[in-house]
Amino acid sequence: MSLLSVAAFIYYIHHVAQSIRAVVILTRIGKEARASLEQMYPEGLGEDTEEAHTQRPQGHPSLVIPSAGNSGVLVAVDEQQLLTCAQEARITLALVPMMGDFVPHGSPLFEVWGDGACLNAKHLQEALQIAPERTIHQDTAFGFRQLVDIAERALSPGINDPTTAVQAIDQLHDLLRRMVRQRFPAPARRDETGALRMICPRPSWDSYVRLALDEVRQYGEGSIQVTRRLRSLLEDLLQVAPAFRREELERQLALLEARSAIRRGEQPPDTLGRVRGPAAGAPRRSAEGSPRPSTH
Repeated sequence: MSLLSVAAFIYYIHHVAQSIRAVVILTRIGKEARASLEQMYPEGLGEDTEEAHTQRPQGHPSLVIPSAGNSGVLVAVDEQQLLTCAQEARITLALVPMMGDFVPHGSPLFEVWGDGACLNAKHLQEALQIAPERTIHQDTAFGFRQLVDIAERALSPGINDPTTAVQAIDQLHDLLRRMVRQRFPAPARRDETGALRMICPRPSWDSYVRLALDEVRQYGEGSIQVTRRLRSLLEDLLQVAPAFRREELERQLALLEARSAIRRGEQPPDTLGRVRGPAAGAPRRSAEGSPRPSTH
């Protein structure tokens, strides 16, 4: 009996030691993010020629419904229930926070265009799940966030582990390659008459690319290993990306080459000036939801 106990203890110690290895954690996060991707982007490969955009109704909303519950992070949305509520009230309903956003008590939760007198605010709020922290189930961007965080920690001066950062980039590369030709669900939902009934904000392809690469590029610019891996990622994606998804990849590659040239004491390539980025100072919505000023 004592031998069995010792063997079980040794196995337990070995299992724990293996489970906290960086590569095991990164692989698990990548697997969870891929499962979320398959659930949230189920249409498969498509022939889209442009990103899905939604024209919001003209004018200011007639009603803004604030969050009435506890503060927390938006982790799940029942879009069908929201659509049903909007159809029954014959209004256009827009969800304000994006998946993964923190929702303070009393902050705007929904915007309404039309007569919202018949709208049941309680039913709307029941269609949302607010939790203390983000989860990856409906929030694919959270998988990206975790991978980027691990890469950043690995590249911090106190750790200086570019190999782990590259392993995180490997997982980001796999996710982006799966997404690059994927159809992104449109933010708008319409009824059978074609009337706009609901708008749910979603991350764009560009915002996923920025989330995956901006911070890693900044933290890893002094590492030849990381810079080389990022260049390989971008060159590979440019080989398979449709035309309407190449611009952000080209911008990222130009930024990478410019920083590398500066570190070598050389003049940055003039390709950087020809790559159009987000308008200077214009707010943009990241894959993590919150409107953020452009950093480039």
